[in-house]
This record gives sequence, structure tokens and C-alpha cells, in this order.
Amino acid sequence: MHAQVSSVSSTKYSGVRPPLPNLTGSFEPQFQLYKRPSRLENETKAEPNLSIRVLKTQFDKQIISHLRQYAPIDAEEDLAPGVVDLESEKDKVGIVMAISLDYRLIATIRVVPTGYGLTLTEKVWGNVTSNREIFGTGSFEVGRLIAAPEYRRADLLPKYLGLALSELIKLSDVQYLHASCSVLMARLYRRFGFTTERVIQGENGLQHALICGRVMDVAKALKVSTLNNSLQDMRFFNSQQIRIA
Repeated sequence: MHAQVSSVSSTKYSGVRPPLPNLTGSFEPQFQLYKRPSRLENETKAEPNLSIRVLKTQFDKQIISHLRQYAPIDAEEDLAPGVVDLESEKDKVGIVMAISLDYRLIATIRVVPTGYGLTLTEKVWGNVTSNREIFGTGSFEVGRLIAAPEYRRADLLPKYLGLALSELIKLSDVQYLHASCSVLMARLYRRFGFTTERVIQGENGLQHALICGRVMDVAKALKVSTLNNSLQDMRFFNSQQIRIA
């Protein structure tokens, strides 16, 4: 955030940019199904039928190529021209995950640590923000969160993020999370413990926001335990329901 599909396209950017994702979910991509073994290694159950798996090899990562084609490439290029050329490196350095509902692959997400000069935060926001904590050890960029249109629902988004954060905490010492997104999405992510650090305008006039959050705040908003993390003062959080307007 991995199984075989009948045909898999290359993850390399072809030069043909797909349409930007529609927040209303009105466009219909070609969505593939895949079958998996009865039990997958490195898989974590979040609730009945919903699970997440870390994609470790390049072969594993091919199963999400049909979702990746709907990544907001135009918006990213407006913010940082040429950033798409770093995709393969970000996959190598980062942690790529796939989220499944039963046997259906419904979403993917990637987290990339800072320190390699690969994240949008490092490439774009370094001279814009005074918040240096997000550039330090234990800071990760959250990106490539892409869901199939029929699963782009407000009630599922916190589940995707919660699953990914739970898995990330198991694998790394996480202190901060950050991301680049639209101003509209920045307002939504406030519900999940993020704050808007800065807003800038891209080359083509689009507005882009830098959002960031301490893992303690994000985990609390998503009802995720951080007992596997190095933060010793964390406890299980109450089960207050998160509602999205």
C-alpha cells in the first residue's frame, strides 16, 4: 500500500497522461480482479475481509499497475516538473502496499522516507516551509494512495490510511508524515490528524498544499495503536467514530 493477473502493463510512465482522478468517482477505469493464495505472507487483517500487504519485489508491484495509471501525474508535474522520472526509485526506497477486500485488489498506497531527495517535500517545499521536523529521521511522505472508483468512499479512506499506518509502524520508527495534495484534499486530511503547512501555486496555476502530522496525532485520529513504535507513552485510543462530511 501480491498475486497474478492475466495481463500486466509496465509501471514505467508511457508519456500518455491519464485523466486526473475525479473526486466524484464518475469515470470508470478498467478494473482487474486477481486471485490470491489462501494466506499471504506479510498480510495484516484490519477487519473481516479487508487486508493490506507489503509489495516487496518488482514482480509483486506489477499487480497495482492498473491502479497506478490513474495517478495525478499532471498535478505532480505542475508542482515539480520531471518528478515522474523518479517513480521507480521511489518504489525501491519506499514501502509499497496493496489493499484488498476479499479477493479484490481495491487500493494501493506508498510511503517514502525523507533523506534520499526523492520526496516532493524535499524537492519543492524545502525553501518554502520553516518546519524542519518533516525533513528529519523518521519522516515519511504519504503518496500514491489510489483506489478503484467504486471504492473511493469517505468511509473507506480512513480505513486505508489506518491500515497503511499500522503496517508502517511495524516496519519503521515513524515520527512524522507529510504529503503534497490539492487544497481540497488538505481540508479532508485535517480530519486524520494532518495540518496544512503551506500552500503554493504551480506552474500552470494549480494550488498545492503541503500537509504534515505527527504520527501520534494521525494515529489517534485513525484509531491506530502505536505500541509497536518507539513512542513509549502511547496507548490504545478510544473507539470514537470518525465521521466525514
